[in-house]
Amino acid sequence: MLSIVLFCCNFVSAESKPKPASKPAKEKIAVVKTADSAHLKSPETPTEDVMVLFYEQGEKISVWMHGQKGNQSIKKSDALWFEQGFASPAGDGFLYTLVNGSSFYTATKPAKALPLEEALTKSTGTPKGYEWLVTQRRGQFVPMLTTPNGAKVRLKMSKSQPSEPMWLAAKNIPERGAVAPALKLASWSSGPIPTTAKAIKPKKETSLEATWVKDLTKIRGGKVKIVHNISLDLDGDKQAEALICVSGGKGYPCYIADKESELHRYHNLGGITTASATAAAPFELDGKTYIAHQKATKSSTIQQHIRFDGKSYLLETVR
Repeated sequence: MLSIVLFCCNFVSAESKPKPASKPAKEKIAVVKTADSAHLKSPETPTEDVMVLFYEQGEKISVWMHGQKGNQSIKKSDALWFEQGFASPAGDGFLYTLVNGSSFYTATKPAKALPLEEALTKSTGTPKGYEWLVTQRRGQFVPMLTTPNGAKVRLKMSKSQPSEPMWLAAKNIPERGAVAPALKLASWSSGPIPTTAKAIKPKKETSLEATWVKDLTKIRGGKVKIVHNISLDLDGDKQAEALICVSGGKGYPCYIADKESELHRYHNLGGITTASATAAAPFELDGKTYIAHQKATKSSTIQQHIRFDGKSYLLETVR
């Protein structure tokens, strides 16, 4: 199972900006010293094409896009680029990362995909409205990106100096379905679901189990078995998704399985175990569908819910 590490957050230097130098014909990497940083506003979500930033740092290539809280590190030689993002190997399947910030596993290779190395030969320099600067901090290089709305994003620190930035354009993905807003802990009393919510009786989906087993066996790198399965419409598209858990192979056991344009997708739920998924409680509130989940710790139980945010299925702690 491919492991992706995210680095975040959005920062702005506490020192005043150095006076910009005149731009040479070829983009250079400026290196300055910087003090501790403070938070600033988030980058705006693009409405048209999305510009995706790549830069090499050591043996891997780092990626930043608007939908992500931070940047990812991937192996350039293994990754594929397509019109909505990139895909990396996961067992004999793929992990898709889309430009809207969502990610999922699938057994299907993206259509019209190019090796990322080939796609980057057609990359452009820093687009208008963006500013790229590399700072030094505690002996490490820190790439800093300023977006068109003035947000400053501090990217992954490394002992290796980053390459010049490379940019590719991808198609924006509009939100879809019925967005279920995050709920407050005050909505709960002592029961498993919010006080004013309507419980949904879980149903089991059997017609797709053979497909799930086939796909997840490829993705997880070992024979799997479906050990839990409840079906419900989480995103309001009149087509049922499913909370499924498996045994066998490698990786976290539970997923939200859905189908989009004939593509079977598996959204991993890293904080859920098979035992806790079995006790999860689907419910409806204000016309939106959720799954209540309780995460047990050594000292307490944490209330969580699974909801659809217009892009993906999120497991969140209720606060």
